[in-house]
Amino acid sequence: MARRGVRLCVVSLVSLLSLWVPAVAAAQEKPVEPVVQEKPVGSAAQAKPPDPVVTKRSSPVDDTDFGDPAPTLGFTLKQVPRDFAHFWSRDTALTLGLGGAAALAVHPVDDDVHDAIAESTRLEDFFDAGNVYGSFAVQLGGAFGVYTIGRLGSHAHLSTLGGDLIRAQLLTAGYTQALKFATDRERPDGSNSQSFPSGHASAAFATANVIRRHYGWGWGSLGYGLAAYVASARLAHDRHYLSDVVFGAAIGIAGGRTVTVSHDRHHATIGAVPTAGGVAVRVSID
Repeated sequence: MARRGVRLCVVSLVSLLSLWVPAVAAAQEKPVEPVVQEKPVGSAAQAKPPDPVVTKRSSPVDDTDFGDPAPTLGFTLKQVPRDFAHFWSRDTALTLGLGGAAALAVHPVDDDVHDAIAESTRLEDFFDAGNVYGSFAVQLGGAFGVYTIGRLGSHAHLSTLGGDLIRAQLLTAGYTQALKFATDRERPDGSNSQSFPSGHASAAFATANVIRRHYGWGWGSLGYGLAAYVASARLAHDRHYLSDVVFGAAIGIAGGRTVTVSHDRHHATIGAVPTAGGVAVRVSID
């Protein structure tokens, strides 16, 4: 019975994330305007052939912030402060709203899921790799690796992809860590009070969403599958509750979305509002 309960918990988690992620992405999507490229005239026609990685791309990012298709590392890092400001948008409100609702929905069963998974040592062994893949160091290092390969190989789009991944990791980690210290939730293993939300889940889902935005659902689905594996690993290793990884996934999706869309249309204002019990934070989006 214990094994059956553990399997049910893991299957439920993966199913929840697999169904919720497409729903969030579908709610955010908008039609992509076709891009018409002018043909070079005269001597320009003899210019360097187009990058095959770019020309073969079937699902390009529709609203990339980069004017240069092969951004320098300095230019990429300069976008990070803007990303933190642009994070507060209608897209983010929708994503975090759905993520918060999902986290609240599963919160009552946090302890039950934790107790069921804690009974299995096989799950802990199976999910060992997820703790490594989802770490900030590996995710950020991989992003720099993609960027470097693109630059050294003169693949403009790989450089842009790597730049987006770098920005997404820095942005997501910043807000995730801020929430960890603000919520001060103790981990299931009692090691510290930085349980909510899951940094591994937010990092992995940020990567997955950036990949989906660049390459479509084919490669994006693989990224989301790996992200769900990472989220399950954090449960199996007694580092997080179910609601931690669910909201962590929402932050990652919002972070990945932020760095791959334009932000000219929506602005957010954040302020403190006095309440009977203290002070509340109000976010106004227009």
